Amino acid sequence: MQLGRTHENVYPSDVTSGVTSLHWNELARLQSLARGESKLNPSQKFSAKIKPMTSAEAAWILGLLSLHGIAMPIDTDLAKKWFKQAIDQGFFLAHAGLAWCAIEECLAPHDPIAAEVSIEQLRKINASRALYLEWLTLTHRTRSLQDRGRKETMTSEPDSGFVSKPLPYKALLLEAARQGDVQARIELGIDSAARMQFNESLAYFNSAAKESNVAAGNAKIMMDRLKQTADLNAPVKNHPLASNANSLLKQARKQHKGEGVPANYTEALRLYSMAASAGSLEAEKMLRLIYARVTADGQIDLAWMQQLQDIDLTSSVPSSSKPTPPFWLRREPTALYDLLPPMWRLLK
Repeated sequence: MQLGRTHENVYPSDVTSGVTSLHWNELARLQSLARGESKLNPSQKFSAKIKPMTSAEAAWILGLLSLHGIAMPIDTDLAKKWFKQAIDQGFFLAHAGLAWCAIEECLAPHDPIAAEVSIEQLRKINASRALYLEWLTLTHRTRSLQDRGRKETMTSEPDSGFVSKPLPYKALLLEAARQGDVQARIELGIDSAARMQFNESLAYFNSAAKESNVAAGNAKIMMDRLKQTADLNAPVKNHPLASNANSLLKQARKQHKGEGVPANYTEALRLYSMAASAGSLEAEKMLRLIYARVTADGQIDLAWMQQLQDIDLTSSVPSSSKPTPPFWLRREPTALYDLLPPMWRLLK
């Protein structure tokens, strides 16, 4: 059976954007190698910088390209076939591809048993990624059971909007990160940010920045956030109301709502931060809500600030919004994306 497509095919512009002649030539080489063709067309000239590879490794990379829609349309069925071919030919890292497909339903419904089988095989080749995928499949299973339970009881658990729920099976993620897994470090960085542990979050992202542009981008956002927080906390010691959390909160609410004075969001933020530092849980709730919805570049959203003016901070479940912190941070497109050769990752 012939798998894959030749570079002469016409693809939509969204999968060819940024693709150069070097990419097309490399794609042709991968397809030729994966099909076991010993002779290449004379027009297929390759850079001396491109390393030799086996047929199995070529099939693995073609599976990743098909999965992510790079230089070809997304085709999860084809990706799974390439992964299987790579494994059959001895490239066992491709078990990561089959595990991902079993978890994320490439071709069929979520299959935790198939995922576990692939993860056990992957553990011999890449233990840290196996741990991350184990965490992913356990988390997926837990959420599915929770969703099923809600449907059966016809009820839904209220979402507080500002309380960060404990990360399930965190020990697996911590061990994966300790062993160097990029995806685990990104996930832990996002979790730390959701708990407003910004220094911890920055450390996770920085540790993965060399291997992931997404992690590097998240690190920059966290550095900006830490600078904002430092600016907010700077006047705490000298402020005349620094010892009174309730007074600080009242002043912050006045500045936020514009009661008796023009609304001043900058001053409101400063006062909320001071009140939270002095022990005000309501101020901390407000800060979580404010930072739960920011602009694309991680800055405070003024329209969102205005919507939060009249929220009841004494309620355990603020009803005016259900943000999902910290939505401004990013994950990789898949748990396999960082395994692509760098020349292909640059296209996304």
